[in-house]
Amino acid sequence: MTSCLVLGAGLVGTYAARALADEAYVVAAYDVNPRPGYFQRFGPRQAVELRPLDILDQNAIYRAFKNFGPDVVINATGLLASTIGDDEQRAIAVNAEAARDIAHISAELGARKLIHISSLAVYDPTTQRPHEETDLLKPKSIYGRSKLMAEQYIREIASPNLQVTILRSAGVYGPIPYTSGSRTATFFDSLVCSQLSNDILPIQISIDALEEFLYIKDLAKSIALSVKNPGTDPIRILNVGTGSVEDITEVISAIQSLNSKIRIEVQDKGSSIRMPLNVEKSKVSIGFMAEYNLQSGLVDHAREYQR
Repeated sequence: MTSCLVLGAGLVGTYAARALADEAYVVAAYDVNPRPGYFQRFGPRQAVELRPLDILDQNAIYRAFKNFGPDVVINATGLLASTIGDDEQRAIAVNAEAARDIAHISAELGARKLIHISSLAVYDPTTQRPHEETDLLKPKSIYGRSKLMAEQYIREIASPNLQVTILRSAGVYGPIPYTSGSRTATFFDSLVCSQLSNDILPIQISIDALEEFLYIKDLAKSIALSVKNPGTDPIRILNVGTGSVEDITEVISAIQSLNSKIRIEVQDKGSSIRMPLNVEKSKVSIGFMAEYNLQSGLVDHAREYQR
């Protein structure tokens, strides 16, 4: 039976573990700051081991691998753009060099597949057409540069014995661990929690004119599909998103689908236009299509808190 080691048990890792366990894979999860309550509430329904692991400690990574013996490694670790600030050295250490170490150890200790969670932040945000996996990459942020560096390290390690899948995700939202989430995830999670508590206050939105949002269950599904459909090449890079962007009117409509009494004040509409991800390759390679749009994703997001 295929064993899957999930590194990072925040929003992405927790839901990835849940999706993999639902497919009857043997799953273990590790995180630098395990949150058992969060993991039990939103993670696998089956019993899945959750242990502490500092990915900056190579010896600890070795011990985790030898303890579990994974066939597949899912790297959902890393610092969020919202927590990096101007500390590029720290971003490189955690997001890039640790990802390189995980890939090396995966290859050395006999894992067959490595799935690495990257980001649309590696693309040039000024591009005027949908982002394709073959685009020339020009990240503009420290976060984007650190994620691109991780991809470059991992590509060098991929081989017929270690197949690598890099998933470049749109902005993800869903129930987040306390005080831990991206700008997008934090905004939508605080909104859902406010609605559930009947704390219907005016909401001020400061958001770019066009953005692409991906519900966490869709990203988790793409991870499970990547395990199930390995492909033939040593490395593949796939965009994971809805393939469309939401404008401010659509965002407001989706928010009000939660509760029509919510009052929304647009503080700063923004002027940037982020092109969507071209997701045709992920459809062909792993059979992925997003199930949720923003409205249905927010409705399910609220249901997750009530389960």
